[in-house]
Amino acid sequence: MTETPAPAVHEAWSSVMNDVRSLAKGDRNKFQNFNFRGVDAVLNAVGPVLRTHGVIVVPINVEAKHRDFLDPKDKTIHEAIVTVTYRVTGPAGDYFDGMSIGEAADYSDKATTQAMSVAERVFFIHALTLPTDDQDPDHNTVERAGNTPAPQAAPKPPFTSDEAKAAFTDLHARMTEVAEPAFGIIVKWMETEGINDKTLTRDLARDWFAKISAAPKREASESVKPPAARTDGWKNDVERDEVWADLSAKYDSIEHPHDPIDKPNRETMTLEEAAEWRVAVTFAQESPF
Repeated sequence: MTETPAPAVHEAWSSVMNDVRSLAKGDRNKFQNFNFRGVDAVLNAVGPVLRTHGVIVVPINVEAKHRDFLDPKDKTIHEAIVTVTYRVTGPAGDYFDGMSIGEAADYSDKATTQAMSVAERVFFIHALTLPTDDQDPDHNTVERAGNTPAPQAAPKPPFTSDEAKAAFTDLHARMTEVAEPAFGIIVKWMETEGINDKTLTRDLARDWFAKISAAPKREASESVKPPAARTDGWKNDVERDEVWADLSAKYDSIEHPHDPIDKPNRETMTLEEAAEWRVAVTFAQESPF
């Protein structure tokens, strides 16, 4: 008895298209008042038919782009745009590839996942040529105002001293929510940028908030102390060490320092102590006595 050969992938896909002819928009966006097909509705309609015809669809490549922006209330929104390549394999083992793009934005860490769901839904709708019941794109026209750029919102003024302190206190406290290794990475970034309650700018505050928002959060049972705020006046340890090395070399070059003072400890030297040491070294270098 001769076995019937498995259908080629294009034949199996055609059978899927024949069995899934339409899909109503059963979901509604309550905020923007429009109907849409959710990814679950698409998969519930397409999935059983794919299995019936022995067709497998899997993503084989994902290219993602991310960016953060602020909403009108200065809350950070994470945006993801993914380009996904899907492989459609038929019962005979042959296949073809197709591509889809998904875009989504979210206040937490769900933007990429949501964009992947959009890409999957769009792939099936287009690849199966499901009617969309949408208005034809040619129906809409867009008036362009020449090359005149869209008006830009006026930038916010720099932090006042009180605003910088308040923002630093708030963000410093939020750090207790951040899990490792993100916690250590953010602390290192803070040291590199020299962030404290006097140097914090509005841009740095936004970057800091974005890093905290994107970082994984600690479990409720975990506890951590926020990174200690610098009280020695330095931006970071690198700046302190460079000043100490410079003054130490000058101090050691003086054969008979007049009214010598003890060298400050490199790791505990404050900005004020460095200034006093610099005065002493300069006096000793320039004094003829």
